[in-house]
Amino acid sequence: MNNEYKNKVKSANKKLYNAIAKIYDEIDGRRSDDLRNWIKDTLVQLKTKSGGDKLLDLGTGSGLVSSCAKDIFQKRIGIDLSSEILKNNKENFTSSIVSDVDQLPFKINSFDAITCFAVLHHLYNFEDLIKEISRVLKPGGIFYSDHDMELLFYKRFYPLLKLYRMFHNASNKYQEASNVISKEVYDLTEVHENGIDAITIASFFEKHGFNVTIKYHWFGLNLLTNKIMGKKTYRRGLAPLFSIIAIKI
Repeated sequence: MNNEYKNKVKSANKKLYNAIAKIYDEIDGRRSDDLRNWIKDTLVQLKTKSGGDKLLDLGTGSGLVSSCAKDIFQKRIGIDLSSEILKNNKENFTSSIVSDVDQLPFKINSFDAITCFAVLHHLYNFEDLIKEISRVLKPGGIFYSDHDMELLFYKRFYPLLKLYRMFHNASNKYQEASNVISKEVYDLTEVHENGIDAITIASFFEKHGFNVTIKYHWFGLNLLTNKIMGKKTYRRGLAPLFSIIAIKI
């Protein structure tokens, strides 16, 4: 049953992002200059710490991270299940490959840095992904993930989040954009929309030989929260987003 559901989640992600490949950035509506500059600053830090020039961006979509890395990493490879979204955003990569993120078509120790931006909540589970990251990342290489909702924040503020989602219904936007996207398909793609336990993710990385840092923040949701909450980090449960930096030992 678990494998069956995992495959349904993958199939739904492929269907949705193939359907809206040409207009994804417009529907998402969060690709501000502030967010891009923030990502670029983070990528510079990754480049400095890893000391290498080869970046792999998992679940790359339209290539937000890869495009931000253009003048930072010499080689930028994007991986995604959606062939259409890769085809429509070729300019954002040095190369791109249609692939599952938990079955990467690369040799061991191939990359200096791996990124995974707003992707984890689309995945059914995580340990196979982390095994693959460990396999293809060089010793001393860095993994960076961000912009997924943290579970404790969701549990603490569930009533407010439920109210917010009633007035900002993302499912409706995607269904209106394409008649092949049903509510069932959308819900499958957002399999962890109610939060991910960042501590569990960190423990998986530690199990596979990484030093891990977690930060909880608000930055990148919208202009208002950027201004009010800024780029500060918060205690777990007091910010909706979490970032992970994991360095392979």
